[in-house]
Parts: sequence; structure tokens; C-alpha cells
Amino acid sequence: MSRRCACPTSNKYCRSPRTALCMFCTRASPKPSTPTCIFSMERYIEETASPLVEGLYDEIGWATEDEPTEELRESFKFTKYLMLTRVFQDDDQEASKKRKREDEQPLVYTRPEDEFFHKLCKWSFQWKARDSEDKNDIEVLKPLRLCMLVAASSIPQARSELKSMFESGSI
Repeated sequence: MSRRCACPTSNKYCRSPRTALCMFCTRASPKPSTPTCIFSMERYIEETASPLVEGLYDEIGWATEDEPTEELRESFKFTKYLMLTRVFQDDDQEASKKRKREDEQPLVYTRPEDEFFHKLCKWSFQWKARDSEDKNDIEVLKPLRLCMLVAASSIPQARSELKSMFESGSI
């Protein structure tokens, strides 16, 4: 027995009469049991990092309390944050001779908070930025993109470290 799927994005027919969603929809987009927020961090003004980070996470926290319906409040209770950002890798041959391991190339973070999030993330990976190699002013820095998965429980620590860095004036 087949019936039309209740999913608005699918024209497929369900194979199981017990479900309102087709097999494709249930596998491709299940209701997340652990909501994840995705950030693409492309900011140019470094001096405002601490207030922007504070404001962003404060707004998320307030949304879990202030939204009009329970469903909306629950949708802001993230357990993980997937962060995409821009970094550079030091390709300087002179500096690499001084490193302990040859494959150890330090990252240069364009935003101060990225370093704190990277230190606290569960996992991360980076890839070469496309079409930007020739546009770089500093030839020893290779442009990359960095993807990090940060647990929501780690965010307060990163916020605290970032805030103390700005208050101490070390930036």
C-alpha cells in the first residue's frame, strides 16, 4: 500500500503504511535529536570581536526563553555549533626548519575568537581556499577554510577566555 508523503519537498510515495513520511525524507532530514547551529564567520572588524560574540550567544540564550511557542524555544537549544571560518597557514620554509616536526604548520587566525573555538572543538578539518592564492598579499601565508564542531558546553569557556583577553588588552 502506498500513499503520498506528507513531506512538502517530496513527490515520492511512502513504502510503509505506518509512516507519514517517505523513506527518502526520513533518512535525508530526520528531526534532529541534537540541534546543531551552523555559523559562517566572515567579519572584517577585529576590534568588535568580544561584543559580537557575547551578543550572538546572548541572543541565542534569550531565544530559548523568549520565543512565543515551545517549538521555537526548543529550536534554539543547540547542543553543537558547526563553525566555518577563514584561516591562513604559515608556509615559510625558514620557520619550518625550526619546528619539531616537518608537517607541523601553525595556523594564523584572522579573528581572535577562532583560536579559542578551535582549541575547544571536538574535531576540525581545513581545506585550501579556491581562487584566492594569487590574491594574498603575504606570500608565505596560504589561505584556508576551517570547519570546527564545538560543543555548546564549551562555548562559555571560549567566551570567558575571549572576554578576559580583551579586558587585559592583550589584543
